[in-house]
Amino acid sequence: MISPLITSVRAAGRVLVTLGLTLIGLTLTASAAASAEAAAPNKPGTLVIKTVPTIAGAQFRADGNTVVSDDTGMARLPVQTFAGLSARLEVLPTQVNDNLKVEFDRMLGSPEHPPGGVLTVGLRTQRLITYNFVGPNSTKMAPERISRLVLRSNTGETVPTDGAQLTRPIWLTASRTHQTQLGLIAKDVYWTVDRVVVDGAEVVNRGQQKFSPAQQRDWTIKLLFFQVRVTGEDLLFGGTAGSGVEVYRPDGTVDQVPFVDGYANLTNLPRGNYQMRVYASGLSSLREVAISKDQEIVLEVITPRDMWIVGSALALVAFGLVFIGRRHHVRAAGKRLMESERRPRWLRVLVVMLIAGSVFTPAAIGGPRPEQVSRLAARAQLPMTDAQEPLLAYYYIWYNPTSWLRAKQDYPLLGRYSSADSDVMRRHIEMAAAAGLSGFLVSWKHTEFLDPRLEQLVDQARRQDFKLGIVYQGLDFAREPLSAAKVAEDLRYFADRYATDPVFDLFGKPIVIITGTERYTVEQLTQIVGPVRDRLMVLASAKNLDDYQRTAALFEGDAYYWSSGDIDEPSYREKLERMGEAVHADGGMWLAPAAAGFDATDLGGRRVVDRENGETLRRAIEMAKGSGPDAIAIISWNEFSENSHIEPSELYGTTALRTLAEITGTGAGLEASLPMDSSEAGTRGQGLPSWLAIAVIVALALLLPVWAARRRRKLASRAGDGDPKELSPL
Repeated sequence: MISPLITSVRAAGRVLVTLGLTLIGLTLTASAAASAEAAAPNKPGTLVIKTVPTIAGAQFRADGNTVVSDDTGMARLPVQTFAGLSARLEVLPTQVNDNLKVEFDRMLGSPEHPPGGVLTVGLRTQRLITYNFVGPNSTKMAPERISRLVLRSNTGETVPTDGAQLTRPIWLTASRTHQTQLGLIAKDVYWTVDRVVVDGAEVVNRGQQKFSPAQQRDWTIKLLFFQVRVTGEDLLFGGTAGSGVEVYRPDGTVDQVPFVDGYANLTNLPRGNYQMRVYASGLSSLREVAISKDQEIVLEVITPRDMWIVGSALALVAFGLVFIGRRHHVRAAGKRLMESERRPRWLRVLVVMLIAGSVFTPAAIGGPRPEQVSRLAARAQLPMTDAQEPLLAYYYIWYNPTSWLRAKQDYPLLGRYSSADSDVMRRHIEMAAAAGLSGFLVSWKHTEFLDPRLEQLVDQARRQDFKLGIVYQGLDFAREPLSAAKVAEDLRYFADRYATDPVFDLFGKPIVIITGTERYTVEQLTQIVGPVRDRLMVLASAKNLDDYQRTAALFEGDAYYWSSGDIDEPSYREKLERMGEAVHADGGMWLAPAAAGFDATDLGGRRVVDRENGETLRRAIEMAKGSGPDAIAIISWNEFSENSHIEPSELYGTTALRTLAEITGTGAGLEASLPMDSSEAGTRGQGLPSWLAIAVIVALALLLPVWAARRRRKLASRAGDGDPKELSPL
């Protein structure tokens, strides 16, 4: 019984061995054929093509043959010969379907000698995008109100749109390919709203609204429109005055809006700088008004009643200078008045002055003078400057009152605060927004100490429509990297809690910058970034090109924290520009640094970068702009140990924020948001209100005759027998 079984097993074994040898032979034969074909490029063959990304419908042509890629992105193109195929191979621009176009981007290897026998072709994709505009409360805005729209991609491409184009969908690049150590990969291209112009005013913050055509086909662009309530007020007596308001828009056009119940409600007013005046039977001068929020504006009017009082007072002053203290003139004048039918000259003058005071209305001068109108028209013809890049600032929430006892040269004007104080957070956001900052980049990691503070800051930012990003501290206090597992866990916690919070919607997805990326391996960073890449925009913190390029495939850009950079060094500008070019060439987001100054000598450092009364910050921002950033990251809001802070302080005052306000052209509400700086006490006064100034002038004018009369009597008493009527009035 055993012998037949053994015979059967041996027979089966011989069959398996035969089959194995046959397969090996076939494989060797195929390899030999492929090698022969490669060794003999003049022979006909088939070029195998793989698309990146995987696209069905891409077209390729060579030697009169055209093929289309299948659902797996593969295509097989017959060719007469592989020799010189690079010059004959065409990747045809193709509209694959109603909302997808593809065109050649790059290839891996050469068609004559494709690596592994397969030619990898990278395709640039385009998507058809529709968009709409909304104002406050998601109210739709008609495209006809928009005079210009400019979109900008993270690769530097710009698409300007105006006129009838604003009502039609547009094709935008959705993805491009990049060569990495892993081969060709496709990266989504994101677009930001660079400019939207309405009535000559910029109604978006540049770069703050981000969209990805690969993920989104219909965009909603939010515009900065505001509700403004205007009223006219009597200068001396208060109360409403005037019948309406004239609004001079940034493009030079003028609107007249009547008052209803004493007010004019201006709805959907684009953000910008306007001039306004009340039209009334009185005097109302043009007033510059910066519209950057919902607000109520009171415009002062000098009414006919105000001018009658002032004119009458001046007439009384003139009368008093002549007659007070000279009773003999009064008696003589009264006698002549009673005895003569002809009124004395002084009486005629007084009557004319009183009539002039009562009828002196600014109908002839109340409107803008011709030269004012011409200046407005000329200003409307000036070319509009580009909107500012978003300005962000690194922000630290680790301060306790005891923190100020170590390595500090300067202290905040708000006092030696705790970062857990929500009122301090509120004041910080108010000052930052008033100076033109768009958001804070908050230093954080998942701890019981920092989590509640981040939650408070998010609440305050939400109330003031202020944006936040995260700077994850990947190094510990000893500058050693945290474990990859710890960082990955913290980022998952943050994504679970805040990924959909509008406060972090700075560029579509929340920005998270990981510090110390140069201390991690590619494998560790893959473990950290991979699980949250679809929910967060994770940026590296590389400080040089080599380190950035080592990990570029893992991150969506780079934020370079260069607090000690000296703008006077020749290599400073060059380094920023090279970093910006490298990040954008890889399709990433570039956050360029700009510091107000630096002094870490109390921490053992040696370098000091002088602030030069705000000039260092001004020049640093200018150089940052030269690197083409998606945003400029100011170093820092409150890093007092390195003295790079721009928060108002005892040593440097409010210079940095005033400099930022000048650069950004904002500053509306800045003065009201700033804490009192004792060093500027002499320049912070508001002066007398205009009504009080007029009252003081009138009072002084009325007292002048009394003083003159007393002066005459005093001179008369000194003259002895002199006749007072012969003395000078003064």
